[in-house]
Amino acid sequence: MSEYQATKLKNGLSVITASRKDAPDVAVQFWSKSGSRFESNGEWGYAHVLEHLMLKGTKKYPDIFSLNLQFDNLGSYKNALTGSEGLRFVAQAAVKHRNILIELIAEIIRNALLKPDVLEKEKPVIVEEMHRTFSNPETASYIFNLEKVFEGHPLSKYALGSEESIKKATSETLRRFKEKYLIPERSALIVCGDIKYKEIVSIAEKCFGDWQAAEVINDKGSVASLKSSYYYKKTNTPHSHIFLNYYNPGFNDEKVWPALEIIANFLGYGFTSVLMRELRVKHSLVYGANAVNVWYTDNGNFRISTASSKPKKTVEVLLGIMDALHTNFTKKDFDTAKGRIEGLRAVEESSVVQEAEFLGDGFITTGNLFSPDNYLKAIKALKYEDAMAVIIKYLTKENGLLCVFGPEDIREEKSLRPKTKKL
Repeated sequence: MSEYQATKLKNGLSVITASRKDAPDVAVQFWSKSGSRFESNGEWGYAHVLEHLMLKGTKKYPDIFSLNLQFDNLGSYKNALTGSEGLRFVAQAAVKHRNILIELIAEIIRNALLKPDVLEKEKPVIVEEMHRTFSNPETASYIFNLEKVFEGHPLSKYALGSEESIKKATSETLRRFKEKYLIPERSALIVCGDIKYKEIVSIAEKCFGDWQAAEVINDKGSVASLKSSYYYKKTNTPHSHIFLNYYNPGFNDEKVWPALEIIANFLGYGFTSVLMRELRVKHSLVYGANAVNVWYTDNGNFRISTASSKPKKTVEVLLGIMDALHTNFTKKDFDTAKGRIEGLRAVEESSVVQEAEFLGDGFITTGNLFSPDNYLKAIKALKYEDAMAVIIKYLTKENGLLCVFGPEDIREEKSLRPKTKKL
């Protein structure tokens, strides 16, 4: 079991730790609320470009080789990733290197050079990554679904960005974006492993304490709304990728998100799940199916996804499962799912990297320490009656959006409401 602690430096930077005795490795991660949802159309992809460019040289280590050599000589892993709401830089090494990793991450965050010539050389690489991603039907269908679920909302922007805005980006425009969003008040240093909290705070103060932002941006969230019950995009793929989405308030309701976590587990966890029993074992329609509850700072997306060469029948079975959920989801199912979630969290906490990622996601969503302990406390406190109320209110036809990405348009499906859009 880890001990979770958090503080804020005087400049607003959050420092979050998970202390665990005898862990051989340490995870050091830096999370910032500077993902694609904060980009204007002309900036779309800037966070993604920064993800690439900030690892290409700093004041102390002015080129990609000298910077990467510092990590390689530790035998460490390092990476950077961009999401809808956050940009993060991550590293993992033997626990004895914890202070060096923090110093290296601080050097990247504060002193990245963002050289114009390096940017121009990296642009074709980023565009190639985008083309490769969009040519993958599984990823392309996910992006299509995201765009339709959050149509007209900042969350509709996929993190890779726009090829047009990336090609037009300059070192100066990227620097302005970085100075506006990648600032102490919007960021957290997260360290997990066999560490001492006070020592981590001390090294964080040394590396980040004099870092100041020119201005502080206050986010104004907004709730996404249902624009249509059905979207379809025709492709020449052999399978149709199917997404059944339900809108909800996400983390903003202390009973809704735990209930949807439990219901997602009941529907989609493991080979014995409802989705696998119905779609694969009983009807032989799919290879796999998944149910997830995704929360953002201002929205929630409960999503069932699968792929099938028989999309009409698959959707028919899916809608039948959801229509009967309020009667088929028993108290025993509720308790079993809660127990499974507790077991899953125990497994995930055994990895310092996964633990850091959980804390990072929690910080991006809440702006504070949200630990696995907080998560499990909310799951355990939820009552069966609360979960049933969430099903009746949010997991309904009227609140649902079906997206199909594939060769067959199933708009004639009688279970769907007639208000549809075709792409």
